Amino acid sequence: MKKKLTNLFVPLLLLFLFIEASNVYAVGALFSRPRFSDQVYNKMWIKSITTDIEITEQIAVTHLDQVFFNEMNSSVEAIFIFPLPESATITELVYWVNGQRFVAEIRERQQAVNDYNEKLRQWLDPALLEYLGDNLFRLSIVPINALTEVRTEITYIEPLKYDFGKVDYKFQLNTLGLSSKALEKVTVELKANSKYPYQSFKSPSHVASTALQINKVNDNNYTLFYGDENFYPDKDLLVEYETQRQEVDFKILTYTPS
Repeated sequence: MKKKLTNLFVPLLLLFLFIEASNVYAVGALFSRPRFSDQVYNKMWIKSITTDIEITEQIAVTHLDQVFFNEMNSSVEAIFIFPLPESATITELVYWVNGQRFVAEIRERQQAVNDYNEKLRQWLDPALLEYLGDNLFRLSIVPINALTEVRTEITYIEPLKYDFGKVDYKFQLNTLGLSSKALEKVTVELKANSKYPYQSFKSPSHVASTALQINKVNDNNYTLFYGDENFYPDKDLLVEYETQRQEVDFKILTYTPS
């Protein structure tokens, strides 16, 4: 049964901030502390990351499924932070906490955003916030029971930069500093298709990685798989591709964030 933002058992604050965007796109992170305490927030263990990406021409839809684990023997309050790509729009955020499923509602109140940003800089390392960038999606979750999992699913859509047939997609998989210990499992599956044949399709960030596989389905379709277990992803995933062009091509994208 779907729960709404107003559920009394899990009060939360959703803050959507679009200031001057950075080029940092990352997996989400949870920072927690014991309830009713004044302690600083510490990073929570990211148990797993499962990412599905579909790219059609120069539009990417990314679905990120993450599982966190509260290793503390007490209930905690937590802040979920997710850096958004510059031109991305969130289409859905679903999360599971204490065995219940919730569908988040996106709300924006500028004064609340400003107040919360100030508190965030007091609670978390300013260097970390600077690294993540300004274009952050933030969610407060209270409470999270002791020794339990928290699962988040976030979906967003973004137009990719296009330059005479060349397009690149970037997803920051580097979790160093974002998880309390190594991840049990990480998988990324990407499907790309284009009406124009691909001239090249590669991942410059993982050229020598045995954990990454690129498969040419046909001239107009490629798939990519990246996966590993019990490790810290320490590199951002970068995909670059170029399509063939027989004539001058103009593309106009209509894009209206909600």
